[in-house]
Amino acid sequence: MNVLHLITTFTLCTFCKGEVTKVDGGVVTLTKQNFNSFISTNAYVFVKFYAPTCGYCKLLAPEYSKVGEILLNKGSSVALAEVDATLETSLAKEYGIKGYPTIKLFRNGAPLNYTGGRTSEEIARWLNKKTGPPAQNLINVVDAKTLIDENEAIAIGFFEDKSSKDARGFLQVADENNEFVFGITSDPDIFREYSANDGDILVYNRFNGRKLHFNLDLSVNNLHNVLFEISPPLLTEYNVKSVRKFFEGEIKDFLFLFLRKSVPESSNLEEEARSVARSFKGKVLFITVDADKVANKELLDYLEVPMRDVPTMRIVNANHDSTSFIPESYDVTANTIEEFVQSYLNGELYPTSSSEELPDDWNKGTIYKLVGSNFYSVVFDAEKDVLVNFHVPWSRECQGLAPIFAEVSEHLRSDDGVVFAQINVQKNFLKYTRIQSVPTIQLCRRGDNEIITYEGDFTFEGIIQFLQANGVGRTLSENNDEI
Repeated sequence: MNVLHLITTFTLCTFCKGEVTKVDGGVVTLTKQNFNSFISTNAYVFVKFYAPTCGYCKLLAPEYSKVGEILLNKGSSVALAEVDATLETSLAKEYGIKGYPTIKLFRNGAPLNYTGGRTSEEIARWLNKKTGPPAQNLINVVDAKTLIDENEAIAIGFFEDKSSKDARGFLQVADENNEFVFGITSDPDIFREYSANDGDILVYNRFNGRKLHFNLDLSVNNLHNVLFEISPPLLTEYNVKSVRKFFEGEIKDFLFLFLRKSVPESSNLEEEARSVARSFKGKVLFITVDADKVANKELLDYLEVPMRDVPTMRIVNANHDSTSFIPESYDVTANTIEEFVQSYLNGELYPTSSSEELPDDWNKGTIYKLVGSNFYSVVFDAEKDVLVNFHVPWSRECQGLAPIFAEVSEHLRSDDGVVFAQINVQKNFLKYTRIQSVPTIQLCRRGDNEIITYEGDFTFEGIIQFLQANGVGRTLSENNDEI
């Protein structure tokens, strides 16, 4: 079934166990009931696993919907779909969804992780590569000029024999690289038009105006390195196009430079940052954030950056984005930026909000409130089994778990050997603990302090059975009739 040919009808009926799959803007909504059937009846299905409250998911949503129109115009048969992972928890677990949004391409039923960008053009380009040839076959000069004119970053390989070893290496890089659009040709007219010889490669990046025409001892690594050098700008502006770098790119550490572009001095700050960025290229991504833009307010709030502090800096790691690092100096200069980044890379900095203040009543009630300063002393008590709920207060999923977790704690209230606790991971830095997603529940067993992560559904019955399976709650077997 070619879903994209039916987009303009606004609804799509797919018989999946007698149910109808609804379509919103060309994106099919999948559930546990229709997922397998839909995947099996479409050769290519692009699936977005998301959470409704996730800020990055909201940014991606309009771009994702635009992809359908782009693919339809190109005659693609890729079906676009989405799964609310907060409702379809079994699907999220089956496909290892740990954060949002996570996107996978199912090719004849086999899942492939999406590694491209977050704009409609970037998504469509990645899909074209993964569902077709990695490089466009250029058969005449018009094809070559069109490729160059319609794309920001292109790489054209000139090979008299497109089955040669060098040509195969070029195609491998084309398949792996998500920044460039690739073309390959053996046409003599295109060779003459661009004064190319066999084995030449033309690389052009419209973003920074850089153009290279070279013939090197071609290897996959060599070509990857050349493309890396020409592709990334030293400074990336924070917007929907740059969000992808935080989670999909190879560089996981990034410096946010908050400034107000309405202020003339901001251009000087950007130059200061750009001069330092060269030294850390490939290690830290430098990102400017215009604090005056309403669309950027969510990021300022999330990293707790007050407008009165702008211009200022923060460092965040994409794998552990619940904590950020702040510089000691309020000045933003080339020297302070370089010192800040180098100290971070040397492991000499501690993140902000290392610990909330410990409340006087932290151990009152059935659920203890943990903070950074008391976390390890409570959790690694060898005399207790400790079940911890790692959460953030603004998450809808965490809010949904809270009453269930409280119910479980009440159920075992009389067992003095069990401690229930929770910690806000956005406000408290845990040096030896890394949580990949929230909410997460972990059990620290008495005696050996073994850490066991709960992998089931967030239900009262599921958590109780998890505790039972790990020998926690000595009276549970007496209360099975209540479950």
